[in-house]
Amino acid sequence: MNREIPGYYYDTEKKKYFKIEKSQTAPSSASWSSNAVKRRKVEGQAQQAARHRAHLVRNHIKRHRLAQDAVASGLIAREIGLPFSAERGRGRMEDGDLGAAAWANGVVAKGSVPFPSGPTRTRYANMPCFYVAAEDEKTGLGVAYASES
Repeated sequence: MNREIPGYYYDTEKKKYFKIEKSQTAPSSASWSSNAVKRRKVEGQAQQAARHRAHLVRNHIKRHRLAQDAVASGLIAREIGLPFSAERGRGRMEDGDLGAAAWANGVVAKGSVPFPSGPTRTRYANMPCFYVAAEDEKTGLGVAYASES
């Protein structure tokens, strides 16, 4: 970065310092005339203020709570006929994650079934056979079975 010297203008294209001249004595297309330097300074400050304002506004945007829920936003997008939702591509008809997310939302803990360790006391439990099924559609409960030997 080049140092700003009072009374001089640094041209980034030519990589040189030019003494700022009065607008009456400088050539009409000169970038080092006092009016051109002032105009560039004001434009630079306006651009800086616009970037700062845009940065502040971007931090104030609040997304709807529905957009954070993959299942709800996907189902609503499917219901109103959108091919995809704007929020990270959720809600596409061919999106397999929607079904997986819907299934995962329904999974809840219903307790656990402890399995005994084998006759030898080892660090890990002995479980040669393990079976899990969810055949009870009425209550939604499943069963887990483990044998000792």
